Amino acid sequence: MPDARVVFRVPQRFSGDLHDILVKYAAWILKRQDYFKAHPRPIALAPTGNRGGLKQHRAEALEKITASIRRFQPFIGICPQKISIRNQKTRWGSCSRRHHLSFNWRLVLLPPEILDYVVVHELCHLLHLNHSREFWKKVESILPDYLEKRRWLKKKSPQPNKTENF
Repeated sequence: MPDARVVFRVPQRFSGDLHDILVKYAAWILKRQDYFKAHPRPIALAPTGNRGGLKQHRAEALEKITASIRRFQPFIGICPQKISIRNQKTRWGSCSRRHHLSFNWRLVLLPPEILDYVVVHELCHLLHLNHSREFWKKVESILPDYLEKRRWLKKKSPQPNKTENF
């Protein structure tokens, strides 16, 4: 997340000791955290003004979103029929009754774990086309910390066209 926390991502079958890895790389991690605090990266909020810029953002979005769908779809058991990348003004993603998932290209401007949350949210709509208790239970079963990600998204960027530097 953009608050300088360290997030470990390991395969489910990882058998190593995360504590040992953290100790081994602690100095490097602290050095990188200090660097990023001192040199925050500005985020491009819109394409460069030409169609090539938007095309590039959409291609990057399709690649990252497809990878996230592949990672989380096994937890759902249903495949989307179609995936679209769009220039939506008020939505990060949507799901239709025909199992078509649409995602906003601006998701690539967000931290990867927030993109994953939006993908999981839309994938869960393949099972529940609402925001029922069952829907949120499914989201939580896949992302136990989904509330943190949901709050971050609402606080930092409630609408895609209102995205600010994080």
